[in-house]
Amino acid sequence: SSSHDGIILTLTLNRQHEKNVINPTIISLINQALDIIDSHPMLVDTNNKSLIITGLNLGNDNNNVPPPASKSKFFSNGLDLEWFLKATRTKE
Repeated sequence: SSSHDGIILTLTLNRQHEKNVINPTIISLINQALDIIDSHPMLVDTNNKSLIITGLNLGNDNNNVPPPASKSKFFSNGLDLEWFLKATRTKE
């Protein structure tokens, strides 16, 4: 048996039109969320907290109702390869 006496937070990626790919926009949004979490009065003086990151997939019908977890296609579709390749080419 295990227990957790701390605070559990959930951050949901919801950029479905981009399939939650990791790119500068999502990195910036995650950093903003972490800054908010770190400065929140209930959280600033404790290290006893956990963050769960999930991905939201609203499907193709755009009715803003998420499908059951078993129907969700992905958490994130991974790294945005177009952005990554452009970024690595400009550094050469």
